[in-house]
Amino acid sequence: CKGEDISFFDNSIGIVTQWSWNFGDGGTSNLTNPLHNYSDSGLFDVTLSLVNIFGCSADTTKTLRVYSIPEADFSFGLPCTNMPIDFLSTSVSHDDTIISHSWTISDGFNAVASSSDQSPSFMLNEAQDYFVELMIETSKGCQNTFSDNITVNQSPSSSFDFSPKYGAPPLVVNFEQSTTGAATYQWSFGNGDSSFVSEPSYTFMDSGSYKIILWAISDSGCTDSVSKTIDVRTPFIDLSINEISLIQSEDKDYFEIVVLLENKGSTDIEQFSIKLSEEYQNAIWDEWNDGILKPGDMLFYTFSTKIEVRDEKLPDFVCLEISEVNLAMDNIINNNDICWNNIDASPSLFRIYPIPVRDEMSIDLISPNNQNAHVKIFDEFGRTVLFELVTLVEGLNKFTINTDPLHSGVYFIQYISEQEETRTQKVIIERIGK
Repeated sequence: CKGEDISFFDNSIGIVTQWSWNFGDGGTSNLTNPLHNYSDSGLFDVTLSLVNIFGCSADTTKTLRVYSIPEADFSFGLPCTNMPIDFLSTSVSHDDTIISHSWTISDGFNAVASSSDQSPSFMLNEAQDYFVELMIETSKGCQNTFSDNITVNQSPSSSFDFSPKYGAPPLVVNFEQSTTGAATYQWSFGNGDSSFVSEPSYTFMDSGSYKIILWAISDSGCTDSVSKTIDVRTPFIDLSINEISLIQSEDKDYFEIVVLLENKGSTDIEQFSIKLSEEYQNAIWDEWNDGILKPGDMLFYTFSTKIEVRDEKLPDFVCLEISEVNLAMDNIINNNDICWNNIDASPSLFRIYPIPVRDEMSIDLISPNNQNAHVKIFDEFGRTVLFELVTLVEGLNKFTINTDPLHSGVYFIQYISEQEETRTQKVIIERIGK
């Protein structure tokens, strides 16, 4: 390589007394095995002339190619903390191929990063000066090094909030940012509109889910971004009970009730009341107000009251019902209750309401399996006045019976399963004018 000492060796046979080297660039030597440094690259005819002890002479010439030293250099992108800094090797070799790159970054005391990639990216999370060194090597072993100091600037830290969190269009939303280290701001409202105001107010005219992005830019050009989503639609509450589990204590004296709840609505849920019904005791209410359950989020909730095990067995049924959400009624009530059943064949819950019955009778029934069953209503004289076939699924079933044809009075409603097991319950019907 150009600028490096090259060793030359005499491999001649015989007893040589004189050596004369001509390196082809004007340089000569009388040493047996000399060193020579070429100041230029290119092709050189190297001649060795010899004289032996008898005064006989001989010479030989070979062509030597001296390769140029590669030119090491690099460029880099905007140096900011907490952002990848892209380094680009702009090194060149005019007569060979660069086969390796070796990068080292130090903070003045210790190496903090290294790479053998041609154009790597580094994360440098401290705002300070760094020393960057790149060493390259060609296929012929020629090397060169380039180094430079870079200053990594502090990136801003983006943060914002907005109110209201949801609502129906047209919805005026006020944005507040708590960003640090920023000089300018850019907002995207998820619908093509944008703003460069520090804390804008924006009106969403159409329903939908919008991704709000805030970009913060520092004086040095470093950026940071953060995003949040806002739902613009008519608010509705829907807290669903998806699953119920009974967990028995190690000593089997009691068990806990755990339910999986899901916010299927469009508003944050900050409070709900939940009612427990079971075989051995009256209804028990529990209340949750320990955080925020956002739309789409789920929560495993453990009922605060533990249920005592009696006669070494669990109760026949345990039912939970959401009675209040955010101090209001749930907009979707068909997923507000769930029951656990401990009976293999007959129904463990047969609940009729309201009491007294008016125009319509509501029935809650837990079935141990999928089946067809009969519901029969007869009057106090034993005459059948209504007969219906109902299709049940395993678990909790809810259905209604139209009692409009019936007059006020005392009736008996009877459930008959496929296994011909029956449950009978007295019910009072009060009709205005009948």
